[in-house]
Amino acid sequence: MKSHGFMINFKDAAAVATYIDLHKNVWPEVKHAFESIGIKTMQLFHMEPLQLFMYIEAEEKLVVSRDFKTYVELHPKVREWDEVCGNLLSRIPTNDGITEWAEMEKLYSYDRREHRVLF
Repeated sequence: MKSHGFMINFKDAAAVATYIDLHKNVWPEVKHAFESIGIKTMQLFHMEPLQLFMYIEAEEKLVVSRDFKTYVELHPKVREWDEVCGNLLSRIPTNDGITEWAEMEKLYSYDRREHRVLF
């Protein structure tokens, strides 16, 4: 299992509210698409005023640069979801695509289940 952290910013405060409302009922096609590419868990965190952090745990087979771009091809509703959510987010100049989150480098990990520090 691999873990990944990503960040991106919202366009404005109204986008934050809309994004939160959308995520109260994520479409089943989106959940299925995430499972199809190997995502096991996903958590989203908001930091005022406009920052958004995503943490995922995924199967070893996940290649972020490949699979995040192709998951939207798995179903038309997934593409629609990605466009709706992506329009609420600010593009990061160094990345391509509407919802290209900036991948963060893992510096430290502690997992009590393993009773050891993981890198």
